Amino acid sequence: MSESLLSIKTRLSSVRSIGKMTKAMKLIATARYTKWKSLWDGNKPYEQAMRESLLLCLQRVDFSHAKEIPHCMMQNNSERKLYIFVTSTLGLCGAYNHNLFKFYDSVVSPEDDVIFIGEKGYRHYASRQHKAYTNFMHITSSMTYDDANEFRHWLDTLYREGQYKSVDVIYTKFKNSISMEVVNKQILPLTKDEIPPVNLENIEPMFEPNATQVVNLIAPHYMDALIYRIFLESNVSEQSARRNSMDNATSSADKLTQQLRLTYNKMRQAKITQEITEVVGGANATK
Repeated sequence: MSESLLSIKTRLSSVRSIGKMTKAMKLIATARYTKWKSLWDGNKPYEQAMRESLLLCLQRVDFSHAKEIPHCMMQNNSERKLYIFVTSTLGLCGAYNHNLFKFYDSVVSPEDDVIFIGEKGYRHYASRQHKAYTNFMHITSSMTYDDANEFRHWLDTLYREGQYKSVDVIYTKFKNSISMEVVNKQILPLTKDEIPPVNLENIEPMFEPNATQVVNLIAPHYMDALIYRIFLESNVSEQSARRNSMDNATSSADKLTQQLRLTYNKMRQAKITQEITEVVGGANATK
């Protein structure tokens, strides 16, 4: 076998092996996508119910008195922002992290502090920021509701210290299995813009002792559900991106395998034809 045929055969074997690996990784990503998608869908009704309850209470809060403003809407006297940046820890997920980095560069300044969720973001930006928090960097790897509750308690403590003007989350919003969007959502403080106008046709609820204290009771539970939903949605987006990336890689490997097999067969046939021609030519020369 000639050297060119040998090199093509070696490359063909490598491409086949890569195709098998990417197919296996696609199956793993699909299983994880199904798991996180199920948890995310299950959390939606609870988060929506908590949000509606909170907004219903906020509609009855008298914002004209400073003492009546709930804790979740208190604004700190600070110019620095705190960002929660949610990326992946593993690679091979296509443009998932690249899109997050591109958005991050357009929003976050070096003076801001960042809570990094996922190693990719930490490795890329930790040295550029005023302060980088890594307390919960691997929280999304095995996310539970208790983890979200623990994170919210820690985050609430940071915000109540008055160091930050606001707390925003940069994450990937899941639209469908092939479409995702990087968004920036402010979670602290809540703003009056989110409160819908009061519908006077509804029955007036009764608050005991008052609407502000009820808001202060509901808000932490809503924050738990919101943070849990955001982290779950990020996991769903990551696994969907990885599944699509591995699917494209497997398709490319299959196409390249077909091309290499065709090239190998052509070269092999040409080599056989050449050898037959030489044998026939030698036999004719001896006559």
